[in-house]
Amino acid sequence: MVKIFVGVVTKSLTGQKVGFTVRLDEWLKRNERSQGWLARKVRVHASLVSRWLSGERFPTPDEQAAVALHTDGAVMAEDWTNDRS
Repeated sequence: MVKIFVGVVTKSLTGQKVGFTVRLDEWLKRNERSQGWLARKVRVHASLVSRWLSGERFPTPDEQAAVALHTDGAVMAEDWTNDRS
């Protein structure tokens, strides 16, 4: 599979999201949690969570730590950092 970098999110040529966006998106679905729920926990606007998932924005270190906390470690700060490099 060939991958290209689009913003901070790696996408395949088929447009499939890979990396932290998939982990976070899958965690939210598996745990029946909304982007709004996570936004309230992390204390950001729901649109910011949406931008993380689309690759438009990158969470700050404090936001990364809060996501890790509220996903019970399923999405760790290292996941965000590794995808950015």
